[in-house]
Amino acid sequence: MSDNDIQKGFEREARLVVVRMPKKITKQEADEIADALADFLDRYELTQGQVAKAVGVSSASISQFLNKKYKANAEALTKKLIDYMDGYSRRRRMAKCEGYIRTNVARFIEVIIKNTHAQSTADEGKIGIIIGDAGHGKSVCLREYAAVHANVIYAELDDTMTSKGMFAEICKAAGVDDSRGIGKLTNELISCLGQKDRVVILDEASALTVKKLSQLRQIITVRCKCPLILSANNHLLGTMNQSMAKRGNESLDQFKSRVTFVLNLDEMAVSRRDGLYTRDDIRKLYERGGIKLAADAVATLRKIARTPQTGRLRTCSHAIAALRLSSKVKPGTRIDTNLILNAIRQLGLPVMDYLPVNIGRADEEKQEAVAKTA
Repeated sequence: MSDNDIQKGFEREARLVVVRMPKKITKQEADEIADALADFLDRYELTQGQVAKAVGVSSASISQFLNKKYKANAEALTKKLIDYMDGYSRRRRMAKCEGYIRTNVARFIEVIIKNTHAQSTADEGKIGIIIGDAGHGKSVCLREYAAVHANVIYAELDDTMTSKGMFAEICKAAGVDDSRGIGKLTNELISCLGQKDRVVILDEASALTVKKLSQLRQIITVRCKCPLILSANNHLLGTMNQSMAKRGNESLDQFKSRVTFVLNLDEMAVSRRDGLYTRDDIRKLYERGGIKLAADAVATLRKIARTPQTGRLRTCSHAIAALRLSSKVKPGTRIDTNLILNAIRQLGLPVMDYLPVNIGRADEEKQEAVAKTA
């Protein structure tokens, strides 16, 4: 593979457009774009409401545009729609690995959620903690779990959230009015969730402070009596394990006493013989769209997924997605370690220094297979 083959692939992809942007948008051009939009909606099975939300206009505006009766700033809306159609179709072309794959990590996460739920009682909810650095696929697994379990309330937090913002996000996910003060927000949650069989999952919870952990314990597990799942990186463990002798940390004892299980994916990635992802997991994740993986490539991807500070599975996905754009990787091409590492270098991903020296040795895969049959 040439040193800039992936870059050329990105350039080719960028030149592909669904609809070309006209130099000047006339009434005739706008009508042609309306026809193209109608075809686009049919092809990708999208609704007018979805497109309207994406481009920041009302559904009525999209309906009028499709019927060629839009009377407002047609040029501005036409440009937005052209950009949206091109961007959306490009993402769909890139997303050759669509569909959820139930990996080992997904199973581990499902177990901790179900066990935390099972150990909760009518008197109080219990707490489950999922720990793992970026790239383990935690959020993908949690979103999928929430999508197929109607009793789950899934919300994403961020580092900037105040206590009010945190509870507002939970209210929004629960379908409760999220525009009030924190006192009314928590009362609404208690009224909505109290004594009901709901599970609250909070993702991106790394920045939660001792105070916020105490508030979540009081409102979600004690007052609402709901199981609580927190997904975060190792920073959350550091917060939980602070000295309770320090002023303001007295509530940590009550929080930790309700924790039934901590799933530490970082530790499991190192301690498990097979790591977190089996060979079968890796092949199911990436051997789609005509892509095939050599044995050494599977070994390489598994090592990346189990090595700290490499981006783990996310880096694997970036590398394989980039290789799909390479003119040297055709359907049926067997990808090996050299192609993967070259892709990482061409992308400039800041992970090479953290990868194991012996990465990509397929003999380790064979040794594992022999050990299992012995």
